[in-house]
Amino acid sequence: MTKETISKMIQTQAVASGMKINDKAIADAISLAGPFVWKAYGWRFRRKEMTVTTTGSQEYIELPEDFSGFYGLRYRGGSSEGWQLEYHDEDTFEYAFPNPDLTANDAPLRVKIVKDNDSGMWRAYFNPEPDTTYNLTLIYLTDYGALTAFPQGFEGVFMAACWLFLHPTGTAAWNGAVTGYRAMLEDAIRNLDPVYRSEPGQTRTARRFNVEGGGNVPEDWYAVTDGSDY
Repeated sequence: MTKETISKMIQTQAVASGMKINDKAIADAISLAGPFVWKAYGWRFRRKEMTVTTTGSQEYIELPEDFSGFYGLRYRGGSSEGWQLEYHDEDTFEYAFPNPDLTANDAPLRVKIVKDNDSGMWRAYFNPEPDTTYNLTLIYLTDYGALTAFPQGFEGVFMAACWLFLHPTGTAAWNGAVTGYRAMLEDAIRNLDPVYRSEPGQTRTARRFNVEGGGNVPEDWYAVTDGSDY
């Protein structure tokens, strides 16, 4: 769905409700709604995975320009199973490891993500300081892109977000728009982008099998959950 299509639909809805909204207000609402919905949730379509490479004796590496949120950073060594680097926020990292020189020249085990004020780039700082080249797999959330980056099915939540910027904040109409947006957002999370999870099961209670005459354990042993014996 293009911006033009959304603009026409909003205009049609406005006319149907007796509102008069000019084209510029609609265009501004669309521009604001894009990043608003994009960052409202860690959508799977924002998830990206790529390889980043450390260099010896360098405390940090710069992250991709489209970096917006951190999922994880893992190392898979050619001669080992590898590991997931421990993430620390900046305050915790600086408190626990105030002197990077004390833990230098080794494989990175921990990471903090900070933004450099001068360059505007996000950086990953490591502890220990890498002693050589390491290829790390970075899993992250991308920054807001074009409207076409929204997968099909997200039109409803996107349009609902547009109305948040077309009504004066705090009015009854705005409160109604908030309610509608939240409902659309929850529906999108539940149906369009479900979280990977295991379904809860019933705990199997350990038991003894009192099988007379040396018989075999019954095939339906797993169906007994009250702890009773056969």
